[in-house]
Amino acid sequence: MPDAARVAATLAAIYASPEFTRAPVMRHLLGYLVDETLAGRGDRLKAYSVAVDALGRGADFDAQADSYPRVQVGRLRRMLDAFYAAGADVPLRISIPLGAYRVLFADEGGDGADAPPASQDRDRERPRPALDGRIPSAAILLSLLLALAALGVVSWLHWGRGSAPAALQPAVVPPPTISIESGETAQSPAERARIADVTRRAGAAFTRSRIATVAYGAAAVDARYTLLLDLGTDGVSLSMRLIDRRTGMLEWSEMVTLPEDPAQLAEAIRPDISALVRPSGIIAARQRTELNDDYRPGYPCLLHYDRYFRERAPELREPVAACVARTIALDPNHVEALAAASFIAVDPAEAPISAEMRGRALALARRASAANPYSPAALVAEARIAFMEGNCVRGGALASRAVDLGRHDPETLGLIGMLLVRCDRPRALELLRSARALDPDLTTFYVSALVLLELDAGRPAEAAAIADAMRPPGRGMLRQYLVAQTLGAIARGQEDQAQARWRRLVALTPRPRDTIDQVLSYSYLAPDYRAMLIERLRAGGIADGDIAPSAR
Repeated sequence: MPDAARVAATLAAIYASPEFTRAPVMRHLLGYLVDETLAGRGDRLKAYSVAVDALGRGADFDAQADSYPRVQVGRLRRMLDAFYAAGADVPLRISIPLGAYRVLFADEGGDGADAPPASQDRDRERPRPALDGRIPSAAILLSLLLALAALGVVSWLHWGRGSAPAALQPAVVPPPTISIESGETAQSPAERARIADVTRRAGAAFTRSRIATVAYGAAAVDARYTLLLDLGTDGVSLSMRLIDRRTGMLEWSEMVTLPEDPAQLAEAIRPDISALVRPSGIIAARQRTELNDDYRPGYPCLLHYDRYFRERAPELREPVAACVARTIALDPNHVEALAAASFIAVDPAEAPISAEMRGRALALARRASAANPYSPAALVAEARIAFMEGNCVRGGALASRAVDLGRHDPETLGLIGMLLVRCDRPRALELLRSARALDPDLTTFYVSALVLLELDAGRPAEAAAIADAMRPPGRGMLRQYLVAQTLGAIARGQEDQAQARWRRLVALTPRPRDTIDQVLSYSYLAPDYRAMLIERLRAGGIADGDIAPSAR
């Protein structure tokens, strides 16, 4: 097998050619076949695996009745032949033998790295220009530069399935990259405009998230993920497919029916874009599994922060706080890390919160906003402190901007909804409902607020149903879960059950816990929010006297 640098340089040149630039499906198919061959699985490639894993067909694909993979591989074979016939200067010749899916590699100089039979080799014989000691051509230089970049940043992972040496790793690890590409099914100007609109909106959502960075132009060649968009023959069915370029696997797919009214497009694709860009979404989950216990500064650290923010697992707090601090030390303007540090500075786990802690959190939030005034994370961090200080005007203005920019992230919507409870309950309820619609497994913190607001709005049946649908969380969010379950029992009129759940909550609460407010203060920082909870709990039969002396 050829070495990774030569394969990377050859693929970079192929992908950059005009024919392949216009054919994202062919680029992905070639990358998949190359990956499988280099992994030693080339001889086991079949029409079914190519169709399902590389071309996005469903698991029920019938390879005997449908020639689609053979047709596409035949097209790829012709495109490769045309690329080499044009006189490309690349280290390797990549070919696909007739009747097979395995890729063959051959040195363009003549010695085969994985040479095809002589009969096939004769098909590609052509004169090659001699360099005669002159400066190498721009194509060769570009290929070499791309190969070096790929080795240092991407290809060590892409080809070696491991980690790059420390000397080649950036100090602050960046997010993975994603290219957003459209297939070749859109024909009319109106259809192309629709695809372009979806592409633009998806790109904007990724730009505002920290989950992946959109790669454009030549950089898209080395993107870790590709989001493929294809419009059906009916002109309204949009296929969305997420492909992991490293493995060639189809990670996620969805069909969306586009509305006739362009003004409704954003809302139609919002749930699917959210599934990709949110901190608990498809890409984040894959990356979290892959990186596992990696706490390096930057992206790996922030994945752990997202998990801590969602679960509040006590064992995560110290390593997360440490890696966030390291990220800021290496990059003082790292917006996401500054926003995360602001939240950690006023963590309910550290209750009671002092004015000094709030001041430190506000300073960090303002640094984040100064670094990027369009970052939803920075805006939410600053809004949080404003609301904690009772400044509804300032907090509301920041919250509105954060919602406009982070409308695909249920965590942003949920947190803003909870913060707005004291200032605008109808808007808070609307945002919490929207957040839960995007993510049925929304953070326990926000679902407990939604139960409270539904009950407050005179909808006990809805409040009880939401509480019943909650999954028991880990211990970091167990107190908030028990608050929601107590409210759910109150909504159903089950006073005994409400008392039992409340007593369990009290038993889990540190001292002092002599009053309802003291019990709640370990989970909820805002006095106004606690007052609203206390009103509902007392109306449901919970009183300070229900806290048993033994629990005090």
